[in-house]
Amino acid sequence: MNADRLRLETATAEDFSSLIGQEFALALEEGEQPVASLKLTESTATQYTSPNGRTGFVLCFEGPPDVYLEQHIYWLSNSVTGDLGIFLVPISEDESCRRYQAVFN
Repeated sequence: MNADRLRLETATAEDFSSLIGQEFALALEEGEQPVASLKLTESTATQYTSPNGRTGFVLCFEGPPDVYLEQHIYWLSNSVTGDLGIFLVPISEDESCRRYQAVFN
């Protein structure tokens, strides 16, 4: 997968499956310096298929316990994907990490 080929509009769970376990630098706004790092922990297809035939999927990330991110679009990047604006929702936390989810329909 090349960064210039990955587009969230057409991406699938399979596009992200090989990236599970990789770190993504997180910036609050496009082009800004990263403020945290999130690890991709899950890439799962859903049962939903859009009218254009795209199968929905869910990405889950883990971040540091001392960084709280509200529901918002954040800029995630790594060497494989390049910069991606992804809407993250906090879903759980414990003493070791905070977990976030992104849903694509």
